[in-house]
Amino acid sequence: MKKIAFLLVFWAILLIAPWCKKSGKVVEHYDDWQVKYDGKYVNWKKDGKRIEYYDDWQVKYDGSYVKWKKDGKWVEYYDNWQVKYDGNYVNWKEDGRGIRYYDNWQIEEEVNYKDWELNGKWVGYYENWQIYAEWNFKDWVQEDGKWVEYYEDWKIKYEWNYKGWKKDGKWVEYYEKWQVKYEENYKDWKEDGKWIEYYEDWNIGAEKIYIDWKENGKWVGYFHDWQVSWEENYVNWKKEGKCVKYYQNWKVALESNYKDWKEYEKFEYYEDWTLKEDMRS
Repeated sequence: MKKIAFLLVFWAILLIAPWCKKSGKVVEHYDDWQVKYDGKYVNWKKDGKRIEYYDDWQVKYDGSYVKWKKDGKWVEYYDNWQVKYDGNYVNWKEDGRGIRYYDNWQIEEEVNYKDWELNGKWVGYYENWQIYAEWNFKDWVQEDGKWVEYYEDWKIKYEWNYKGWKKDGKWVEYYEKWQVKYEENYKDWKEDGKWIEYYEDWNIGAEKIYIDWKENGKWVGYFHDWQVSWEENYVNWKKEGKCVKYYQNWKVALESNYKDWKEYEKFEYYEDWTLKEDMRS
């Protein structure tokens, strides 16, 4: 009999359960009866407008669902009623313009989405409203063209060029005083061409050459007064031939010779040009 009774109860639950799915308005409370969230369900799925609250009655989220998926305008708030994020969803995916804010109402970033992917212009801001960076996307991929990043005083920090997510063209970084820090060139993501590094007083610190990402040709480094500090030679990434380091009085400090990256002789000198060490293989 107990077994029969158990089976009857079990089948009754199976028959009734489909009609007991959570549906309609549902309100959940904190321990002090303040509302935690207020929303609607249809067959256990969130559906319709939903508002979630902090424990002091301030709104935390305000948005809508369609069959459990975020859909339509969604707004997120800080615990001081200020907007944290304002965006739109379509079928759970972010779509359209979205704005994120600092907790002082100033915009932190402006983004554009299409089917959840970054698409269009992205702008980031410092807390003083000055632009931090401007970038472009297409289907979540960095779009062709120039990307710019700024210091807090509106001076440019970086200027980059992309072509289909890949670095392509001239790349420049600046000191805060608007002076160029370095310039380099890329082709299809690979360093290609001349690379120049500068001191803050515009004097050149180093000049290098790349071909298809590989170190090639003569590389030269300079002291602050334009005097040569070192010279090296490369062939397809490998040191080749004579490499020299200088004292600031133009006298040679070190002279090495390479073949296929291997150093086969080296001479080290004192500042008065007398030989300090002779190392030959």
